[in-house]
Amino acid sequence: MRHITRLELGTIINNILGERLPNVGPQGIYAESATPKYKVGARLPVPGGWVLHYCQAMKTLGTFHYMRLAGSGNVMDAGNEFLALAVAAPAGQNRITIVDATSPLNYYENGLAECWHGGACQQHRVKSSTATVGGVVVLTLYDNLLTALDTIPGDSVSLSPSPYRNVAVMGGTGDLAGHAGFVTAVGLPLFDITDNYYAWIVTWGPVSISMQGGNGPDEAAVRKDVFCHTDGTCADAQFASFLNQSAQRVGYGLPAGAYGHSQIMLQLDP
Repeated sequence: MRHITRLELGTIINNILGERLPNVGPQGIYAESATPKYKVGARLPVPGGWVLHYCQAMKTLGTFHYMRLAGSGNVMDAGNEFLALAVAAPAGQNRITIVDATSPLNYYENGLAECWHGGACQQHRVKSSTATVGGVVVLTLYDNLLTALDTIPGDSVSLSPSPYRNVAVMGGTGDLAGHAGFVTAVGLPLFDITDNYYAWIVTWGPVSISMQGGNGPDEAAVRKDVFCHTDGTCADAQFASFLNQSAQRVGYGLPAGAYGHSQIMLQLDP
């Protein structure tokens, strides 16, 4: 029987208790914090069947939106796509220096980096990122680069922050109203989350969700699957699939009975 390494032990602890930052105390699932206590995107399983992930609110998630799913406010555009390298990055290392004028500390942690070289892409997870200094940001990847990246035209990095970095109210008059129908649901807030504060949101397990009137699961037989509407409420497949649309599936109905209900098994991120 071999002894586990410090890295393996740290991974086990993080999987059980969440990936907490150094020298800070724990944060309960019904608490918020003005400063991060865990890495954005950290995972936390709790008794009772819930899995939660740590997020930063893009705008206040208020009481009006109880029982509605919140969405990711990340948008892929010219601001974070095909960013030039400030310094060449050789194969075998896990640090990339990119041109980025405005990013705060660890803005890209647990995000995705598409590293382009010679028309080919290698995808990497971002472990951490510095704040912008002198117009550049240094990314630290979880793994080493397979091929080198150069400062020549054509070599670039496209970045997406963690889907839990900019969480906001979906559709309607919410913070992402201008993107209704394009937003990805990422979790269920349990309480008011203040603008730019950090908190846990439920991403997996039994919950109650606001339904489109008369369109919840079990309104009729064999209507179990649940899909997200553009405003963060949910509906069954008959309501969600029309006019050649394909809504995001978020789970399935729990209780039985031909009456409709709001209790579902949420299945976003286990």
